Amino acid sequence: MRVVLSIVVMIVICCFTAIGEDDSLSIDVRVANDKYDGTEIWVGVVRTDENPSLNDVSWIRESVREFSVAVAADIEGSSLVFLKKNFQPVTVPLTADLVENGIELEFSPGISIFGSVSTGSESQINEGIVSLDRILDSDLVPPEPELLSWKLAEDGTFEIHGLQPDLEYVVTASTTEFMPDFKEVVFVADESRREMNFKLAPATYITGRIMDRYGTLVRGKLDTVVTPSESQTTEIFVEYDRDDHFRIGPFAEGVTVELTAFDGSEQRSESVEVVTPMKNVELEILRWVSLFGTVLNRETGKPVEEFHLVSIGDFQGLHPIDVIARHGHFEVEINEMLKGIAIIADGFLSWESGIHLELEGRESYDLGTVELEPSRTLRGRVLDKNSQLPVENARIYRIEIQEGILSPRVLYNVRTTTDSAGAFELNGFPSTNGQLEVVHRGFESVMVSVDDVETFLEIELVQEVGSISGRVVSSDGDLLYPAHVSIGFAGQKNEEDGSFSFDGITGTFQVSAITENGRSEVLEVEIENGEHLFDLELVINEDLFGRVHGTVVGLNDKERARIVVTNEEGSDVESNGTFELHGIPIGKHEIICRASSGRQLSKTIEMDETLDTQIDFVFEGTSSITGQVTIAGQPAAGIELRAIPEIENHARSQVTTTGDGTYVMEGLDEGDYTVVVTSRGVSRTVAVEGTMYVEIDLGSNELSGHIQASESVRGVHVYLTGYGSDGRFQLHTTVDDSGFYQFTGLAHGSYEVTVNHDRIEEQTRRVEIENSVQGIDFFIQPTKPTQKE
Repeated sequence: MRVVLSIVVMIVICCFTAIGEDDSLSIDVRVANDKYDGTEIWVGVVRTDENPSLNDVSWIRESVREFSVAVAADIEGSSLVFLKKNFQPVTVPLTADLVENGIELEFSPGISIFGSVSTGSESQINEGIVSLDRILDSDLVPPEPELLSWKLAEDGTFEIHGLQPDLEYVVTASTTEFMPDFKEVVFVADESRREMNFKLAPATYITGRIMDRYGTLVRGKLDTVVTPSESQTTEIFVEYDRDDHFRIGPFAEGVTVELTAFDGSEQRSESVEVVTPMKNVELEILRWVSLFGTVLNRETGKPVEEFHLVSIGDFQGLHPIDVIARHGHFEVEINEMLKGIAIIADGFLSWESGIHLELEGRESYDLGTVELEPSRTLRGRVLDKNSQLPVENARIYRIEIQEGILSPRVLYNVRTTTDSAGAFELNGFPSTNGQLEVVHRGFESVMVSVDDVETFLEIELVQEVGSISGRVVSSDGDLLYPAHVSIGFAGQKNEEDGSFSFDGITGTFQVSAITENGRSEVLEVEIENGEHLFDLELVINEDLFGRVHGTVVGLNDKERARIVVTNEEGSDVESNGTFELHGIPIGKHEIICRASSGRQLSKTIEMDETLDTQIDFVFEGTSSITGQVTIAGQPAAGIELRAIPEIENHARSQVTTTGDGTYVMEGLDEGDYTVVVTSRGVSRTVAVEGTMYVEIDLGSNELSGHIQASESVRGVHVYLTGYGSDGRFQLHTTVDDSGFYQFTGLAHGSYEVTVNHDRIEEQTRRVEIENSVQGIDFFIQPTKPTQKE
């Protein structure tokens, strides 16, 4: 008897080992196939009238033509399932008749799939497997994975038998170092064979490292978002090597992967997007601070609902954050290392906080009320002064002239170009007192002051047609590549034939070149309008530039070191052992070796005619300073300390206190050190021997007060400037809604308090901190009337 059924829901009824002799029946089974090959047959007993787990089926295995199966005496609603690789499954409902007459079992080869597996370049893959996601039309788990997989032949081909019609299969081809490929298929009843070929794309990986804010490598968790998502056909794995560098993948080549690192607490890194494959990705895990505030239209007082935040100043990363502000109120997360942010909204001038947010150690930061000035559109055209013809593709930027800074600040996000008629429209301009710069190759750039944005501007450019071209050569006249050629503040890499050129210039310039093994002399060149200087040779005389080499010894397992030649741009290298620095001119030089832990050694060398100097940096200190920094007895996080040795060649150290105010300075030499609390004017002298514990309390001295004005004081900045053993330092805060400000942990001494905002007249007062609580109030005046006035 041959029975082949499709089971919709299959339920476990028993384990064969649980059937006793008194309550069991025996059914004889004989395989009727003419060419029975003796390969194993798996037999399982299932029910269809109960609902236990489908994964608990116990199987027996046979490899002979005739055998017996023991089943429970209660056979009603039960079936036997027979599985044999490359044959269709056979399902036989259990009846009393089978106990008496047995089962005549015949396996059918069913429908077949054949094909090949190759790479995208048509090369055959001969090591790998092709697998199915199922055998039956249920969730029944087969007794072993090999029933669902087939190895590739040496020529990359495969063949699968025993498939059923009207059943959905997922067929997957996979091998190492390639991304799996899968196909979904359903066969019709009269189908016998189908060809199915696979082409696998190479698997790629991302490598890199995860660091905390102090530069220490950590083994964090990595979250990924892959685009397009359908390209990720396999599970993603992360592995770390002995140096704590990670490797994550596999990914298809050329996909975009967004990586975010977590350290197991609330800290995480910025999300970084890379295109696979990618090496040496660095993710820095940081604390995040809740930043909130209100953004209003300065002219109307109405809320600004949409804008985005970007970083400014000395910061460590912030991708633009799109913000939807309900009634102008917003709250976002930014990392505590940010020094300043900008708010950019369509139709408004950008707003900047400055670079004194001081987010470290804070859970939240109130930005207060930010008023954005609506922007205007400036219109005009650009002409050639001599011909009065329009100048097409002239670049126009808005610029800002900053007090005390010689060079204007170019606002590259506010720019446009002229059309074929020389006309332009520049959006994002202030209503009055605006500045712009017009630039075009072959013309002298020009700066224009705009008093009234409604005025149509006609700007004339004067042609400048000077140029310099030449080549970089060795002292023997051989062309050198690559070399970096500098002209004034600009520079470029030369061409492979050694040549370089600078067009559209006039004036006096200093021109030089640098290669890996040397530098040229600095040539002063004057170019007038219409003058072209050809065949300028920049000679790299390697005989005048030497090599500094040596070793770095005594670093800890996770430390890195950077060796720097002071006052020699580009002369630095990172090393954990031997190092070489090239292109060092004859003369005295200070060489500094900075370890990632904050330790530092420096030595002075004399590069002589031998052009070869060896210098070794040995971190041999075994002493350390540990302790805690507090303010009025409370832990002070994010406070920077430096250990400065009395003996010049002893190791220095620089660290920042952790969340509980503690710090560790390791690898110091025995001797006297001064521990300086940076930006606080506080220091301690310590005789270091072994491990020294130094507590530093910045005291309970406090400066506070109120800022009063005829209008809102939200967003007003207060700066405190003082002088200590480490020189001038400055602290910063903003006032709260009531105008209150506060600085704590101050030493006795003289300070300057400055109140600043773009809407008020800046005020500065001098104050002596003599008592534990010192108060100083300000009444400020607006620099111009508000909209209400």
